[in-house]
Amino acid sequence: MKKVFIMVIFLICLVQLSSANLGLSPSKKYFNYVPGEEIIVKYHIFEDNPERKLDISVEGDLKDYVHLSKNELTGGGDVTVTIGLPESVGEMPGDNDISIVVKQQPFESQFIGTAIELSSTITIFVPYPGKYIQAVLQVPNGNVDDEIPIELKLTNRGKSEAGVSSRVDIKTEGENKGSVNFSPFILAVNEEKTLQGVLNTQGYRPGDYLADAFVNYGDGVSNVNQTFRIGSLFVNVTDFSDELSQGGIQKFLIDVQSLWNSDIDDVYADVNISNEVESFVFRTPSIPLNAWSEGTLEGFLDTSDMSGEYETEITLNYLGSKSLTSGILSIKKSSMIIVIIVIGVILAVILLLALIRRKRKRRKR
Repeated sequence: MKKVFIMVIFLICLVQLSSANLGLSPSKKYFNYVPGEEIIVKYHIFEDNPERKLDISVEGDLKDYVHLSKNELTGGGDVTVTIGLPESVGEMPGDNDISIVVKQQPFESQFIGTAIELSSTITIFVPYPGKYIQAVLQVPNGNVDDEIPIELKLTNRGKSEAGVSSRVDIKTEGENKGSVNFSPFILAVNEEKTLQGVLNTQGYRPGDYLADAFVNYGDGVSNVNQTFRIGSLFVNVTDFSDELSQGGIQKFLIDVQSLWNSDIDDVYADVNISNEVESFVFRTPSIPLNAWSEGTLEGFLDTSDMSGEYETEITLNYLGSKSLTSGILSIKKSSMIIVIIVIGVILAVILLLALIRRKRKRRKR
């Protein structure tokens, strides 16, 4: 009876847990600060239990300027948030967050805490004093001889318009390989502009690069950077099986890595394993490789009649190109065979000792 009671209580808790769904929309809003402006945001609150009471509150920056149409709801509903911005907010430049918090009230009969709390953020951006340019740089990966697009997004986050001049330097290993320059222009308050340029990678070597952007706006300089890769049509062998057990069909693994900024549908390997006496040749099934990704090729080798060391030559095939890798493969007796041999030796020694004891006993008689 006691177990049944505990089970019933457990099921009730599960029902309460499963019905504790709460939703709040919208989840995020963004506004620019305008002195004296009134901002109105309407929220819809979803609660799947029509009897559940909900508390609504405000937290964060500028909360003293926020008015809620309701501080409590039952079973969900709509709430209007009104923000009356003051003529001045003092020294608060940048993003100022206001959190609209909705929290379930627990039922009186509820003895396990299942109340959910959600929040939505209203961000109000306060301009910086004087001139201030925010910069965002985007440079995708590319391949050798490609033209890689460069985008520099500039937003005037200050209180004054600004004359802007900018450039993006391309560097590798600390060396400047070139620059992309943009024409100067005037950027108004709260205005946003995206500059577009092209990096011609002809003559560049494959590898990792740094795009370093400098934005000069008179009162200061914004500097942002981003790393990117320039690839070449090459698939590299990063590792392969260098030791296999003797006996039966063994799996031969080849780890590969693409240095190409495009997908490759088929990559496979021709493998030649040989010594002075014999040679074994096989081809692995092909696999696809996404840009800059890694994968593993699988082949199979019958090592029943093999032992010792073999020279290994691996030829990767992809998009009409090839890359070669070589090394040594060791074929060793499996640990099970060694265990069997050791057990056999031990048994032989025990049997020999037993025979010696018998002979000694016979002599004593």
